[in-house]
Amino acid sequence: MSDESPPRDELRSPDEEYARNYTDGYAEGVRSALREILAYAARGHTIAELRYLVQSRLAQLPDEVDHKRRTLLALPRGGSAWGSPTRPLSPPRPWQGVGGTARVTAGRTYLIREAKPRRALEMVGDAAASFRRIIAISANPPTFPRVDPDHVRTFSLAATGEGPSIESLGGDVRAFLNENPETVVYFDGLEELRLNIGSAAMLRFVQWLVQESQNARGALVAVVHPQTLDPKEQAALEHFFQVLA
Repeated sequence: MSDESPPRDELRSPDEEYARNYTDGYAEGVRSALREILAYAARGHTIAELRYLVQSRLAQLPDEVDHKRRTLLALPRGGSAWGSPTRPLSPPRPWQGVGGTARVTAGRTYLIREAKPRRALEMVGDAAASFRRIIAISANPPTFPRVDPDHVRTFSLAATGEGPSIESLGGDVRAFLNENPETVVYFDGLEELRLNIGSAAMLRFVQWLVQESQNARGALVAVVHPQTLDPKEQAALEHFFQVLA
């Protein structure tokens, strides 16, 4: 009988293998997208600040990929309505950084970094006519400019301090999207979720919400205060979105 231990690769659990394969592909996708943006910037088609931002993100990529791996390993393998997605999210389309107000289109996800949700509300208001309905997930129900309040379904985050409340929220949002595809989802409750359920659970909920909105052929517009999250949390959050503004 051999006393030799099996190679490290043979000791990987299914979850470890899943996380390693996913993050390898994810890293290559992000690298390719960012290099493409760098090449685009080199031709003078965008501002110098974008070049600096992309170079910074490339330098941070190894740490961000490791954080992504650990986040995936922490994901539940089923159960709750808002837990692990039924399949891994596809790598995002080439990342875009925009200034001002972006145009919201179906199939896209937007992360708006602002202390008060002004641009995000304008974006959803401008896009409302292109979608069947609007979902607002917020601790303070927002008012969208130029939008009939009857067009909006609001889900309150006031009671998310207890576990069952966030479970109920996920179930209600999924049911509404199943009945009302092509809905734009507005979400400004990142800070509340982080305080009430923790950073890791908040990121899982955001990942789940991204996939649900895309499955419903809608769009997602989320708002985060630029000084709320630490750099690793911010990087993990940005991975889920295709447009940052």
